[in-house]
Amino acid sequence: MKRWFALIVALQVVFVLAEWGNYTIQAESGAKVVLKALPVDPRSLFMGNYMALDLTIERIDLKGLEVSPGRDALDTHDTVYVGLMPGQPYAKPVSVSKTIPSPPREGIVYMRGLVVGWDAPRPGEKAPARSTIWIDYGIERFYFDERRQEELLDQALPRPGRPANISVTVSVPRSGQPILRKLHINGKTVEF
Repeated sequence: MKRWFALIVALQVVFVLAEWGNYTIQAESGAKVVLKALPVDPRSLFMGNYMALDLTIERIDLKGLEVSPGRDALDTHDTVYVGLMPGQPYAKPVSVSKTIPSPPREGIVYMRGLVVGWDAPRPGEKAPARSTIWIDYGIERFYFDERRQEELLDQALPRPGRPANISVTVSVPRSGQPILRKLHINGKTVEF
């Protein structure tokens, strides 16, 4: 009986260590891109203190971008890969597709997201123009320790005469699933 218990505990420890190792390898080996973000200040009773980040690439104007298989083929709840061109100061989208191209374009980082909607029709239009797509990447929340709450929120929230300059560094492995690595607020870096 004791041997079975020890075996079960050992297997659980091995599983947790394997998951941690896989996450660490994915985060360290992925391409790094910097994205522009805007702060929002919600709190969750069950999830703790966090800062919601409104990434500027959550809402993408498809005009001038490569869209595969075409904007009419993209639908809500589809998984898409946004091709990002790393650059200064921020990465910018260059393509949206349902799969990562094979072979991937040189210098492009493909970040996976979920289509959550399209732009609303303009006044007088019968149907949406389907030119602006809304994408959720699953990295829109930065959780922080309660002890740092006042400091981070004071730095992040814009004040009259002092706009907040917020960006995030994201690691994107070959799978395309982004991993939030760093939060940058007005030149100061907050690591995870």
